[in-house]
Amino acid sequence: MSSIRFLIILILTLSLGSCTQHKIRKTLAETGLFTTYSGILIEDLSTGKKLVDYNAGQYFMPASNAKLLTFLMAKRNLSDSIPFVRVKETNDSLFFWGTGDPTFLREGFKNAALLNYLGQKNKVLVYSDQANGSKPLGEGWSWDDYNDYYSAEISNLPIYGNLIAVSKGENSWLISPKNFIEGSFSQLQLKEVRRERNSNKLELPSAAKIGSKQSIPFLTSVALTARLLQDTLHKEVLYQSKAFDSTSQLIYSNHLDSLLIPMLYESDNHIAEQLLYLIAAQKNWVGPTDKIISNLKKENADEFMQSVKWVDGSGLSRYNLFRPHDLVQILKSLYQELGMEKLQVYLPASGKSGTLKNIQLKHPSDKIWAKSGSFSNTYNLSGFYQNHKGQIFVFSVFSNLANQPVSKSKKSVITFLEKMM
Repeated sequence: MSSIRFLIILILTLSLGSCTQHKIRKTLAETGLFTTYSGILIEDLSTGKKLVDYNAGQYFMPASNAKLLTFLMAKRNLSDSIPFVRVKETNDSLFFWGTGDPTFLREGFKNAALLNYLGQKNKVLVYSDQANGSKPLGEGWSWDDYNDYYSAEISNLPIYGNLIAVSKGENSWLISPKNFIEGSFSQLQLKEVRRERNSNKLELPSAAKIGSKQSIPFLTSVALTARLLQDTLHKEVLYQSKAFDSTSQLIYSNHLDSLLIPMLYESDNHIAEQLLYLIAAQKNWVGPTDKIISNLKKENADEFMQSVKWVDGSGLSRYNLFRPHDLVQILKSLYQELGMEKLQVYLPASGKSGTLKNIQLKHPSDKIWAKSGSFSNTYNLSGFYQNHKGQIFVFSVFSNLANQPVSKSKKSVITFLEKMM
């Protein structure tokens, strides 16, 4: 009798498994994810039971899903306040080093902490920056993105977000910082303002609408940073190539969350990259990015830290390689260390905030809190899905190498999740 009961259970189990696999294959076909290079892992958050495991052990380009790992490392290594400068005072001089704080004098952030600090000092100001301590562009970044705001250069002391703000006034162009007004600008028949590839000279379109705005990355250098500081402070700022002094002191200001929220909601690449430098400053490391990531991998024993190919903080690099399995483990670590209530604040919510604001799920009670990631031919989404029954699932869906608009891949990913939940 027991043998018969065992056989019945086995047959039912195999039958249910077959039905589940059939549903997955059918849904993949219906949503078009079969025609792209896709990987999916969906787990019940409370039980760990896998609902879908499709190519979850294969590697994909994560795009901005890599920011979830940057988020985890920032929460583990930075306190509520972030260091905005490292200083060493002598009798007559103040030597200072940047910590990577990306918000200093950046539009949209009320951060003049460094300006106020330096302005109060009646000493010779010496901006110091270790040679080769940062690389302006990440490995595997697309070279022709140089004119786009999301490719702002990485530096030890970002200023104005390492961006030039350009807008068309009624009678002239308005350019900030004003230093970039210097020089001659060609009046060309362009659709947008263009910066020359190897200089900070701007080419301005002759027929631009009044009120049109752009933010354009500028070529950074230690000398330029010192000059921008000097012009803003209205006092002399010297500079030199000098490693930070072991007896120097970190000064803190501003809240970490003021960086994490825009990084996750707006997928801000520059903040993501600079967070790695803030971690380095906190731990008395130096860059560039690859050295910081190597140190973080050595310090963190998580399996996903050893398995991923992690190249930059933002996911802008095509060299990054993550598995859906890795993203789910990263999300579960965030859940264990922060809790669901906090994650629902940090992560964009479907129909409500950030990059998921325009996603309307068919069932009004279903909710997604997740990080999206996209560039040409790629759309990925990793996070948490709560269905109308109140069950919460942790998931990662990657869709790479899709010869179609990103909007179509996005629709496929959302539809797949809805059908499987």
